[in-house]
Amino acid sequence: MSDGYEIDTPVFQLKAGFPGEYDGHETKLPDGVYPHGKITLSTRLREYMRKNIEPQFEGIVQNEGYIASFYDKNSDTTDTFITPGRLYIIRGGGLKIASDEERSADTGLYYEEAETGARIHEEMRDIAQNEPAVISGQAPTTLTPGKGYYIVIRTQSSAVHGSNLLRDVREVKSEFTVTAPVSAQEEAPLS
Repeated sequence: MSDGYEIDTPVFQLKAGFPGEYDGHETKLPDGVYPHGKITLSTRLREYMRKNIEPQFEGIVQNEGYIASFYDKNSDTTDTFITPGRLYIIRGGGLKIASDEERSADTGLYYEEAETGARIHEEMRDIAQNEPAVISGQAPTTLTPGKGYYIVIRTQSSAVHGSNLLRDVREVKSEFTVTAPVSAQEEAPLS
């Protein structure tokens, strides 16, 4: 390959390429320039695939995300309690909160009261970890004791590629509720 030849197999052809123009007197590649390989399917394989493989399209990629669990560190429970002012960990997929400037007011982490649908917005400064699979932070102190809350994440980031922003804001909502404890008896001691 280094002499400009290619490798031919019944399945593919492999050729080496060198970006740039050369007059044949060079003894080494310029700094930052590296050879690259090009693999091409053989004519035989392309013909076989065209005749014998029928693609099946199962729909478009779903870009929804999900909330798998909510862990309340103070009570050491999962999907049960949310202790105001204490640490939590949300696990799932497609969770990362991100937006462009125009939609930043429409995105974030919310606690939706199960009975009324009223939402409490968590400040981004209270979120310690904001990743596609994990969000953690400190729960707001404004949660009402005894009330159940859905966890709602509004984000513009793609559920598939968290660093890519979508045109519209999407919403991920837990299928379960977590309850703010009514009294100290419902809370586990601080660890």
